[in-house]
Amino acid sequence: FSFRAIPGKKNEPGADVQKLAQKNLEYFFIGLALPGDTFWVNLNPAEPEAVIDPVLYDSDVGRIILAADLRLKKYVAALTNPRTSETGREYWDKVYAKAEELGIEQRIPLVNRVWIVPQEAQVHETTNELSVVSSPLQVCLESEYFGGDSDIRDPGQKALMEYSNQVMRELVIPLLTQKVNEGAAYAELRAVYRSLVLAQWYREKFCRSAQSILRNAASTALR
Repeated sequence: FSFRAIPGKKNEPGADVQKLAQKNLEYFFIGLALPGDTFWVNLNPAEPEAVIDPVLYDSDVGRIILAADLRLKKYVAALTNPRTSETGREYWDKVYAKAEELGIEQRIPLVNRVWIVPQEAQVHETTNELSVVSSPLQVCLESEYFGGDSDIRDPGQKALMEYSNQVMRELVIPLLTQKVNEGAAYAELRAVYRSLVLAQWYREKFCRSAQSILRNAASTALR
């Protein structure tokens, strides 16, 4: 079982192919060693006790995921800044216009926390080779990630929050998703995800095969 480094995109700097392959192999073994629900980070300042799984804390994978999430927060702040971003100006113009329409002058309720969520990956297997054909990552709002509505009870403020989320999905989320899937700053994160996909494939295929052999052996022994 071996790893090949995938050539970088046009906007990504060159790199040592052997070093990349070695790092991918390390990520793969971490993916084999740790359960799937270990690979998460959470930079919500209100939850300082739940930033990263302790098992993942000292690993390169943990460092990469944390750095990617922090970078995402900075991108959100930059893109929604009306003083420096055209997207930010358009976003706030729409939100303030809606607030005026709803008669809301103070306490505009906005929560722009976002998450990077792995999408379904596609793996191609041949006799001699296994390759990840597709491994997209999606940026989504926190409310979408948890699948729940906000706890805002005021009808006007709730309507404004929903409208703000809609504008975020239209103006900001596509730009963030593109950065995560194509930008050089997220190359390590994409490499980690591909390696974790391969680790999951390997675990499912060979663990199931081993379990099948054990079941057959046990069945034979009981006859």
